[in-house]
Amino acid sequence: MGWALTIGLVALLRLWPDLPISRLLQRHLVERPVAALLDMNRLQLIKLALFAALMLTAGDLVLMLGSSEMLLLYAGDLALYVDAVMVAYTVAAAARIRPALALMRRPVRLMKGKRHIRSAPQPTAKPAANDDDGDRPRWNRASCVAA
Repeated sequence: MGWALTIGLVALLRLWPDLPISRLLQRHLVERPVAALLDMNRLQLIKLALFAALMLTAGDLVLMLGSSEMLLLYAGDLALYVDAVMVAYTVAAAARIRPALALMRRPVRLMKGKRHIRSAPQPTAKPAANDDDGDRPRWNRASCVAA
């Protein structure tokens, strides 16, 4: 029933925008809510989004807190926390981006004249392995013969 009403209203607004009822619906369902949203500051928008999400998903939280007014207060408290986290994230991102911007603003110096091309490092020659170590025990025939 709700979907059919919504589709009918959208069709009325799209197909016959010059009708007086269409202008009235446009004013009350579109223009006034958009004007109210534009008058809100950032914290109020976060609170509104959190309150809407909590009302849709947290039915047991409404029962725990007792009323929707308490849920609105909880959403306000949560909005302050979300706002602080967003500010901290923005400051951290700006601190990380600043060195990269400084690097990009540095003028690119073109090498004039000879270009020095570095060759690959040459491996150093290792001394040959010496198999005649004096500290190794030597086996002789006398030690291998069973007594």
